[in-house]
Amino acid sequence: PPAAAAWLTLRVLRVRHPASRHAVWSAVLVGMLLLPVASVIAPHWKLPVLPYRERAVRQTALPADDAGASDSSLFITGALASAQHAPTPRAKAFEWPAPVTMVLWFYLAGVLLMAAYRATGWMMLARVMSRSKVLRRRRLRESSEMFTPVTVGVLRPSVILPAEWLSWDRTTRRAVFAHEFAHIRRGDTWISFLTRLTRCVYWFHPLAWWISRQIADLAELSCDAAVLEKNGDPGGYSRVLLSFAETVN
Repeated sequence: PPAAAAWLTLRVLRVRHPASRHAVWSAVLVGMLLLPVASVIAPHWKLPVLPYRERAVRQTALPADDAGASDSSLFITGALASAQHAPTPRAKAFEWPAPVTMVLWFYLAGVLLMAAYRATGWMMLARVMSRSKVLRRRRLRESSEMFTPVTVGVLRPSVILPAEWLSWDRTTRRAVFAHEFAHIRRGDTWISFLTRLTRCVYWFHPLAWWISRQIADLAELSCDAAVLEKNGDPGGYSRVLLSFAETVN
């Protein structure tokens, strides 16, 4: 429902600016993450649907007289004798767990696989960061393992530039720095972290993947809009984007 309401609001109000659309979908993303927490910590009310009827439990009282005691001892002796001659019980056959249990284990397995995949990516990124060269106040780094500039990190985000960044002209440098530092000012690295966390929790839900993709695309468009507002050269910036696209291809 929140995703449908957000989509309908954007359509009805005709919101076109990528930063505004990014803010709306980021709010939906945060709501999706808080929903399981709210369902656990929120108060629960149990309303009886049908009146409860207490069932009577039969209790057998043992007689206290001598005759009753002798009858009870004879009954116990006979029961022990019959138990000695009784056949050995067979091993219990395998029983499949309940469907709810199987679904729960399947979900947890998916979360574990997604978490392992994300942890592998973070370790690879940490290796790239450790091999990179610090350029300025740890905000700018240079790495030969990168083909295009990228902003990474959550607590202390930084921009990693490819090794050939010194050969760029002035227009390209200004456009790249404006775009990447716009990610840092907007807090896109935090939102990117939340999108990855959402895909781990809702790995089975196509809507979570679609919203994550929308947020990533809108973040790039928002930074592009910030560059155009600052430089005011759409043609030059378009050529910069095309050059990076050719490099990636």
